[in-house]
Amino acid sequence: MDQDNRLEQKQANVIELSGDDILAMAAASGVLATEELTIEEVAKNMVDYPSAIRMASFFKCFGDASRLRILQALSVRDLCVKELCELLDASQPAVSNHLRVLSQQDMVRPHRKGKNIYYSLNDWHINAIIGVAMERYGLSGMEQL
Repeated sequence: MDQDNRLEQKQANVIELSGDDILAMAAASGVLATEELTIEEVAKNMVDYPSAIRMASFFKCFGDASRLRILQALSVRDLCVKELCELLDASQPAVSNHLRVLSQQDMVRPHRKGKNIYYSLNDWHINAIIGVAMERYGLSGMEQL
C-alpha cells in the first residue's frame, strides 16, 4: 500500500483505560458496594435473562482468537478486508465471515472509501475491553498480531 492511501485512511479513536480506571468508574457509579447487600438487593442489580443472553453473545466474539486479533488491529486504525487478510494470514472468506459476526454484534462498522470497504470499531467500549485484557496479560500492543 502506498503512502498516499495510508494518509487517507481514518484513524481509529483510541481510549486507554487501565484496570484502576475501570474500578474507579465502577465505584463512582455505585456498582461496587462496600457494605453487605441482601439477596434482594443483589437481585435488583442483576441483569434480566434476555439481557444476559445478549451480553453473552457479545462476549463470545472475544472468545475467538481471529476475531480478537481483528478487533485489536481495528483498535489501531481502520482497515479493509484485504489488509486484514494480510495481517492475519487468513483467506478473504474467513476474514469476511469474522467481520460479519462482529458486525452482527455492533462491534465493527463498515464504511466505503473508493472501491474498498473499511472497517472500524463501533465504539470505545470495545477498545477498553481489549485494553483491559492486554493489561491483564501484560501485553503492550507492540507484540505481533
